[in-house]
Amino acid sequence: MEYQISNRAKKVTLGLAVLGLIMLVLGFFQQKDYVYSEVIDEHSLIVKYNGEVDGEKEKILEEKIKHAMEEKGFSVEIHKADSHHADVNTDENSKVIKKELSDSSLFIGLEEFDVSASFTVDQMLDTVNNEGNFEGQVIGKLFSVCKKAGCWITLQSSDEKEIRIFFKDHFTIPVETPVGTDVVVNGIAKADTFSVEFQKHLLDDAREDGQEISDEEYNAIVEEKIEISFKASGIVLYNEIEEEDICHHHEPAIWMVHISHTESDNHEGHAHAEEEEHDHAEESHHAIGHGHEDPPSEMLAKMIESGEISFFDSHFRRFWSNLLINGFFFLGIALGALFYLALHYATESGWGVVLLRVMEGIMSAMPIGMAALIVVFIAGTLEWHHIYPWMISDTVSCDDIIFGKSAYLNKPFFWIRVVVYFATFYLFMKWFKKKSRQEDQEGGTATHFKMYRRAALFLVFFAVFSSTMSWDFIMSIDAHWYSTLFGWYVFSGIWLSGMVMVMMVTLYLRKRGFLPFVNDSHIHDVGKWMFALSFLWSYLWFSQFMLYWYANIPEEVTYFITRIEDYTIPFFTMFALNFIFPFLLLMNSDYKRIPWFIVMAGSIILIGHYMDVYMMIMPATV
Repeated sequence: MEYQISNRAKKVTLGLAVLGLIMLVLGFFQQKDYVYSEVIDEHSLIVKYNGEVDGEKEKILEEKIKHAMEEKGFSVEIHKADSHHADVNTDENSKVIKKELSDSSLFIGLEEFDVSASFTVDQMLDTVNNEGNFEGQVIGKLFSVCKKAGCWITLQSSDEKEIRIFFKDHFTIPVETPVGTDVVVNGIAKADTFSVEFQKHLLDDAREDGQEISDEEYNAIVEEKIEISFKASGIVLYNEIEEEDICHHHEPAIWMVHISHTESDNHEGHAHAEEEEHDHAEESHHAIGHGHEDPPSEMLAKMIESGEISFFDSHFRRFWSNLLINGFFFLGIALGALFYLALHYATESGWGVVLLRVMEGIMSAMPIGMAALIVVFIAGTLEWHHIYPWMISDTVSCDDIIFGKSAYLNKPFFWIRVVVYFATFYLFMKWFKKKSRQEDQEGGTATHFKMYRRAALFLVFFAVFSSTMSWDFIMSIDAHWYSTLFGWYVFSGIWLSGMVMVMMVTLYLRKRGFLPFVNDSHIHDVGKWMFALSFLWSYLWFSQFMLYWYANIPEEVTYFITRIEDYTIPFFTMFALNFIFPFLLLMNSDYKRIPWFIVMAGSIILIGHYMDVYMMIMPATV
């Protein structure tokens, strides 16, 4: 068997990789940072932006909205809204003040107060018990703080009774404010009725704070409870809280948009009005095929949804995400070929010997995927993009969950693993190719048994690295989420993609007059692998999805909710391409012997698995 076939197979795989990179470059010029809309009525809607926005950025967005709607004959009024009350009237007097009173104290609240006339927690409780309420300042040590948003704290009395303090108009304090911090709060305390739902909500917050709350304790809440609560309008924090130590959790920027017809649309004379109305109706009819236009709010919402009205993404999130998708997808194809080559040697299968050169050629494209991924990882390490939140020092210090994973998810250890993965795969790939050529030249069985033992060793490494690599490269993008099936799920996609590429390159080379020993039985065998691996992938995908969806635990199911709600069509199309079509096309044994039919089925599967990688990465990065 001539070794030159390997180079031809490699060219085919490299051609596909280059095509992906060309698409990647084209995507570089389509960088959009999307805003989102929510229609209220025919003339009003809410526009939201989840990133950080400054005055210049806000002005650009407002100008785009006004220009787009003025071209359609509408005038626009835009008002910045309070993120906590986007759907109600904003109280302009309810603005949170954040002010350093000294080097060791920080005020947060709605109105400043004098801390000199402060009472202890015990004195406040006595006043409430005797008079029914308390109004003034209370001093104490912070006992706990809401870790979800910093929307409440608790203080303790001398007999260890906890008093929960809520903040007026939903202002918050830093969630990382340490327990034991000296605080003074100003507000009103009184006996309050806590509903069953609210009591359970507080237990949910406690669970997120790391406290162990049993199901029995949770289910024991069946009736309302009367407790003393404190509604604070301001708080002073002591103990030298430095500004740089405070995590800034920016709220979404929200604008209220009201759209009305321009003055030129007002009728200037009855005859002129009728003419305008006729022209307007006729123009609308030609534009949408009916006599009625969409309401102006719907028109603007469609422009926002399409990205016509958006920001330019200065972080190039889509570019880096596309590079990660292409790098991992093509690396996966090469790894799938390498894995199947090693499996062939370890099991000493005879029928696959005629495909060895094809597998060697495909796995030779591995450095391209590695190079693309290394570029993404270097950019992430330098914080040029925020695909991996655990690579951002500010995020790690402000996020308890990510901080808890920092022993594994940290830059030095990550790079050690990357070097180990890539070095292992590359060295085994080069060694197999070298020994394969040596076996052809020297003959005998000595080289064969060396490859047999080395292939078994590689499979051990690959069993571990294929899982941990998927955790590092993909699952850690959603750093709060994890799945114990994720490694096997990604591995099944890698293996199937590699087998499909082996089949398609084999058919291409056989049609060109190469691979004379490949017959219909070989094609049929590889087709059976494609069919079986499609079922393996589908089984693992459904097992992961069904368990999380049925359990409906918020921090777990949010992974799928995001993809179903925001990427509905791609999400379910991906599953159809990877399961339904292979099931229908490859079930018949005779069809797996028809080259054009196998190429069609393989193309569908490859597209489906590219979408699979897309769905694992893109929803969490853009």
